[in-house]
Amino acid sequence: VSTQSTWGKHNIVSLLLEALSYNSTIEERLDEKGRIYYVGGNRTEEGLTILAKNLGCDFMMLRQTIPREDRQTYPFSSTRKRMTTCIKQNGKLVTHVKGASELVLADCTYVLDSNGSKLELTASRRSELEHIITDIANQGSRTICLAYAESQPGETIPMYFPAEEPQPILTCLAILGLQDPIREEVPIAVSKCQGAGICVRMVTGDNINTAIAIAKKCGIYTGGVAMEGKEFRELAEKNPERFSAILPRLQVLARSSPTDKHVLVAALMQQQQVVAVTGDGTNDAPALKLADVGFAMNSGTDIAKSASDMILMDDNFATVVKATIWGRTVNDNVRKFLQFQLTVNVVGVLLTFIGSAVSSDNISPLKAVQLLWLNLIMDTMAALALATEKPNPEVLDRDPVFKAASLISRRMWSFIIGHAMFQLGVVIALMNMAHRWFQLDACNSDDHHGKDDDGHCKGGEVHSTIIFNTFILFQVVNQFNARKLHFELNPFGGLQRSPMFLLITLITIAFQVFAVEVAGKFMSTTSLKGSHWLGCILIALIELPVGVLVKLIPIKDWHPTLEPKENVDLQVRPLVIGDTQQINTVARNSSDTARHHQERRKSSFARRPDPSLRAFHDPGRRQSTTSVTTT
Repeated sequence: VSTQSTWGKHNIVSLLLEALSYNSTIEERLDEKGRIYYVGGNRTEEGLTILAKNLGCDFMMLRQTIPREDRQTYPFSSTRKRMTTCIKQNGKLVTHVKGASELVLADCTYVLDSNGSKLELTASRRSELEHIITDIANQGSRTICLAYAESQPGETIPMYFPAEEPQPILTCLAILGLQDPIREEVPIAVSKCQGAGICVRMVTGDNINTAIAIAKKCGIYTGGVAMEGKEFRELAEKNPERFSAILPRLQVLARSSPTDKHVLVAALMQQQQVVAVTGDGTNDAPALKLADVGFAMNSGTDIAKSASDMILMDDNFATVVKATIWGRTVNDNVRKFLQFQLTVNVVGVLLTFIGSAVSSDNISPLKAVQLLWLNLIMDTMAALALATEKPNPEVLDRDPVFKAASLISRRMWSFIIGHAMFQLGVVIALMNMAHRWFQLDACNSDDHHGKDDDGHCKGGEVHSTIIFNTFILFQVVNQFNARKLHFELNPFGGLQRSPMFLLITLITIAFQVFAVEVAGKFMSTTSLKGSHWLGCILIALIELPVGVLVKLIPIKDWHPTLEPKENVDLQVRPLVIGDTQQINTVARNSSDTARHHQERRKSSFARRPDPSLRAFHDPGRRQSTTSVTTT
């Protein structure tokens, strides 16, 4: 394609290729295997470059025909939503502009027709182009408007390019639609997030129609509120009450500025929601920094990465779902161990006092070395067993844990108290009745208690060993109950994902057999018969039905409700964009509470929100967390 354009009646293709080649910073390179890759630009520029190549243009060679000193590029501005390049060509100053279609078109005075003739952009022609933009955007394509301007013959060309981006009289050259296909796994990931109580919100610089179309394909937009950045900023500044009422239903924010993302995150955090933000650009950094958790893309800028908490190495939103599953699993594993260990500690302390009180000689049923053994074995082994449970996708089927919720829930307290009372009662019963239940007729010479009236040996070594053995086996069986935190009645569900749990349980049992049968003198125990072992095991297994009964107790954990206000007019009128300084003031004021929370989060790991960050949520449903996806 010729690089010379006939100004006046233009060669449309040549002018289009010049606009695509000159007004770009992307470069094409080859890797060690000869594969093409691009550097220095984003996906939009990559798509435009592919268009130029498909039209038979070597865009890098064409760009090099203009010396560097005769070319000045004004980078993309998030405020003006455009990128501009000025070149000195054939004795004229030519300005190429590309950017948000409706914004660039609004600055155009002329348009080229299909013959390359420059026509005045009348109201009817402008309406026709706006209809084309809307039609392309409704298909989920990102619309880009290309425009140019040239100096008039005889006009003096300045020696140096202006420091600020020029504002010449523009001529619309083309309107392009770029389709970025949605990954197959994204709608599935969004659906999983919504099922997990996560409210997904899209914040993008795209056209409102493009944003809604893409959000519908992803499953993000389900009929809630979609608005542009200028309406959003006006509501935040002029009508805080209506802004707060609309916020829970907001699903798509288009044509947004970096300030919009910051205000949105601060406002959501002020409503006591846990907020996660994904982003890749430098403009996303303030929102990534302010949010409870910031996810930066691996392909993003270094500033975005440094402002984030996590980096998605595969640039895939579906990875957020994996992070949610892992975060909830870690949180659950910690709570599983806590409810198990607290049960052991509660019953151990109560048994020491109450057991001593009901004993005829005021001696605890468990020796000091046996209590030490209990703590060493149960602390270490149970921690390994319960903390190594692998992630279970079923954690996405429940609502998130509110960030102000207690680490030990009401359901956990019912577990602790219920099992502790059962074990305490059984051990006390064993203290008084085990010598009869197990037919302990023979007493050793060291058994100072002797036989009772029925001829059974009460309080002897065998009797005390049965009590100790049964108590330890209670904890072994109760580990299975502790694996379930909620209403799951089957304590063995998902064991195939927990080989480590099974291995550690077997090791614990082996240690207990060793303590009873081998280390008798050290552990103050004696060898037991097979019938005694069977009796201890059968009594310990009663823990399983007790666990089911405890789960059936109708206890509900505390959940705050954040219901949106009723009878609120959601029709947002077109409003004038407020002053930037005022907007920044609103962002600072609305984020005071959020910043305070962030400082506490960084100073204490224990106060860090649930990493699951359930953020995508259906309108009107109880929310405790939110996620903002920036594109």
